[in-house]
Amino acid sequence: MKHLDAFYEPIGRMIVAFQNAESTLSLMIVALVNEDPRVTMALVTGMSFSRRLDALRSLAPFKMDQTLSGELADIVNELGKCENSRNMIVHSSWIASLDGRQVLRLKPNISRKKGLRDSVKKAQVSDVTDVTKAIHAAHSKLLRFVEKLTTKRIITIKAVEEVQ
Repeated sequence: MKHLDAFYEPIGRMIVAFQNAESTLSLMIVALVNEDPRVTMALVTGMSFSRRLDALRSLAPFKMDQTLSGELADIVNELGKCENSRNMIVHSSWIASLDGRQVLRLKPNISRKKGLRDSVKKAQVSDVTDVTKAIHAAHSKLLRFVEKLTTKRIITIKAVEEVQ
């Protein structure tokens, strides 16, 4: 059981890192829409993470040039990969092997072509910490991009501050 305990803190850190990125993503949408921030936040709050990524990408051509839109597309793609990795971890079952020396990650998957399949993999704490690092890196890129948009006066921090 102690091997399984080693995963609790890293999974928690990964979840918090993802939530931080998700909050930044939401605030960026609010700033880009540039309407009543409370109304925009009310709409954004009900969106899944992938829908927020879609919304951000859809807003980009209206608010920024092709170069910035392309840069944002790269960040959105990176955040999408982070979401997939995060979902794999969060929606898996974590079990100790019968001898208690290993931790296994069980994730059932379903597809139209292959039907239901179970994926069982030996888990390492580094599997989780690597995802956390990727989330932090993508979030940092998003924050730097927000700063760039603010400097270019494409978005304002005032809109974001009104929501908080």
